[in-house]
Amino acid sequence: MLKFLFSLLFVGVVAGEFYILFTGDQVAVWQSKVMQGDPVSALGNNPAEYDMLVCRHFDGRQVIVSLYSYAEDDVGGFSQCPLLIREEDALRMRGEA
Repeated sequence: MLKFLFSLLFVGVVAGEFYILFTGDQVAVWQSKVMQGDPVSALGNNPAEYDMLVCRHFDGRQVIVSLYSYAEDDVGGFSQCPLLIREEDALRMRGEA
């Protein structure tokens, strides 16, 4: 029974990796909150001008860092990183589309 569950988990992980790799979607893997004035490593340790949410998304090949305005109540910013980002949305947010 344990061998079956391990095999099922392995197939699920491999299928998820192929889905992410071939669709271009990005999945959130880590998030952190940076308050105004604190150093932000994604900005070369420069201080944050406003409260930020630092999101790391995995696209099947690499981890991509995105910065969002932080707002605890989701008004004027995000309180959580988006769990799944479509390729078109990611390009638009980076200004490439």
